[in-house]
Amino acid sequence: LVGLVWVMSGQQVGAQLTEEDWPTIIAQLRYQLSQRPSQPMTRQQLATAYNNYGVSLGEQRQWALAVQQLEEALRLDDRNAQFQTNLSTIYLNQAQEAHERHRATEAIEVLKKALALNPDLDGETTSLYLSQRLKPLGLKLTRLARGLPMGADLEYADEVTLESAIAGRREV
Repeated sequence: LVGLVWVMSGQQVGAQLTEEDWPTIIAQLRYQLSQRPSQPMTRQQLATAYNNYGVSLGEQRQWALAVQQLEEALRLDDRNAQFQTNLSTIYLNQAQEAHERHRATEAIEVLKKALALNPDLDGETTSLYLSQRLKPLGLKLTRLARGLPMGADLEYADEVTLESAIAGRREV
């Protein structure tokens, strides 16, 4: 769980919360944010609360609710690598459970969601984490090709894009 500590109504709330506490905390933070929408701290606290609730639900194998909470956390803070990793972990655990129950189609569909990552540092980090988790299962992990789009001018391509294009080149 990502640590969550803040002061609410004069009381400090910390990470020793149960699954039942999160909806109340989320409702209070949503109300606070509606009253003062320009408060970045409240927005971050709400995102963290959604994340922590999602992780808690995932520990209970309540996959759909966990995904819903983590997606809301990412909607509020889409650049948080820990939230992205937690969502991918939920998908991975859900896929592993489906695989163990011999529901291959479901496992594949869930893995597709886990691997739908942006080609940025956070996405690369999450891809590496997932590939390490999938290796013992004997699953092959691939990603979409990256690089220069058709008709692009090399003069305007950045270094990372060029590296991806060169690494993904193929014989003609």
